[in-house]
Amino acid sequence: MKKGLLLSTIIVVITGGIILSTYLINEYKNVNDDLSKDKDNEVISTYDSPKIPKGFKCVETDIASWTLDENRKPKGWNNGLVIEDEIGNQFVWVPVKTTNVDKELFWYNIKQNEELAEVENQIGKFGGFYMARYEAGISDDMQENIKIFSAKTNDIEGIPVSRKNRIPWNYITLKNALKNAQAMYENNEYVKSDLISARQWIYVLQWLKDTGIDIENSGKFANYTDTQFIFSGYYSKYDEESESNEAEYEYIDNGNKDMKAMLISTGSTEYTNTNNIYDLAGNVVEYTNTYSEDWGYCSVGGYYTQISGYQSFMDASPIGDKSPLKKFGYRVVLFLK
Repeated sequence: MKKGLLLSTIIVVITGGIILSTYLINEYKNVNDDLSKDKDNEVISTYDSPKIPKGFKCVETDIASWTLDENRKPKGWNNGLVIEDEIGNQFVWVPVKTTNVDKELFWYNIKQNEELAEVENQIGKFGGFYMARYEAGISDDMQENIKIFSAKTNDIEGIPVSRKNRIPWNYITLKNALKNAQAMYENNEYVKSDLISARQWIYVLQWLKDTGIDIENSGKFANYTDTQFIFSGYYSKYDEESESNEAEYEYIDNGNKDMKAMLISTGSTEYTNTNNIYDLAGNVVEYTNTYSEDWGYCSVGGYYTQISGYQSFMDASPIGDKSPLKKFGYRVVLFLK
């Protein structure tokens, strides 16, 4: 009887341990599961509880945490939640509470079209969108094998990356920037990638403003001619004569940017970090896929040779038929499916 009782006790303990372990494992997975799965085929994503697309994982940062609060919402939902795909590309959740933003942020005139409708549908269904944490970086192959960059090396079709310390994919035309952005997740059944639109830029600006960031003085967080900061990464010195021809990059460790303009690699300094997104102002000018009757296709984001300030961050500028330049790059956004 004693042996039988002992055996029964052991079985109960083991069974209890298995149940407890299973519970803890499931609880550990809840951060991803609770936020990403649909219930009864109904999307449960909201601006303060974003959906995590399959194939991506949560990334904890010092700024924003995916840890759930008492309401089962990520604690860092408004500070720049980061997700990462299987090869390390990172994106940040941009929550959009309302599409009614400050009128002063509308610096372009655009009628309702497919691009605008898609953005509004994404926000209405999911409560926001994911934006590349970094400016589009050149492909792994390009970074490993090219020493001097130009339109000849860069104005091509390829797959960009959104990773830290990558050489920005500049010297590229709008046509190829758009193709490359869309090709990043071309065959993915859970997300669609695209070139950022002017409308999405407006929502990003509104979000920054709502979280207390002084968007009227982007010199506080941008790589401009008159800013100075410590950084580690690749840099290319500005040369007016070779501006449209070619650039060579060097690597510096904890270097002090002098007053001469430099184009720097993505995420090389926390100075340019706003809500976990790097280089929203300064560094390269970023193409958008928005066509305006007043402007034609527009670019946004400022440029590292400009003087810091309100205009260089928020104003759009026409692209026209310009040749691929050192100053022009791009950024990818994700649309959830």
